[in-house]
Amino acid sequence: MRIKNVFAITILALICLVQKTYAAELKSIDFKQVGEVSEFTFKVEGDDFDVTKFHFTEDKQIILDLKNTSAEDKVIRAFDVSEFTGAVVFVSAYKRDTSPNDLRVAIQLRDNVRSVVKKELGKVVLEIENRFGVFTQQRVEESKTFEEKINEPEIGRVHIPKSDSVEDILDNLTLAGRKKYIGKKISFNVRDVSVSDL
Repeated sequence: MRIKNVFAITILALICLVQKTYAAELKSIDFKQVGEVSEFTFKVEGDDFDVTKFHFTEDKQIILDLKNTSAEDKVIRAFDVSEFTGAVVFVSAYKRDTSPNDLRVAIQLRDNVRSVVKKELGKVVLEIENRFGVFTQQRVEESKTFEEKINEPEIGRVHIPKSDSVEDILDNLTLAGRKKYIGKKISFNVRDVSVSDL
């Protein structure tokens, strides 16, 4: 009788340990296009998980990390959406090698467009512009998490020449960082003018 109790307690402890390992389970990934927006809905059972979004412009990829989340093999698969006329080409979900309790979803884009992610009750919604300019900058800024805001690369100070004189513009060229030029556009009439005269 005592051995049965110890065995039952051991099984119960193992079940609790397995449940603690994965606080949430990804049940499905749904894709649809709503007007100018490609929308992904990740249905998640359980609330104790975090989602982090990264955008790698060099690779034209959006990465979503679902921390402390598991999924069945039929859910974590790759699928091709290149036949749709949107910004998304390919989607691949997989378990992370470096962190086995996390899932990663890689979304390959045609062009670098903006996206917003929202965590709601029982789901995560990722919206991606199908063309640049669909989202307002305010909407993109409001959707950023604190981590995304502090990890943004600093653009630095914008250098503006003191005046439109040639000396001030040339002085501005020697400064590092982004620049903004002032002055007036000019045009030349080059009909019947030699290159040396121009």
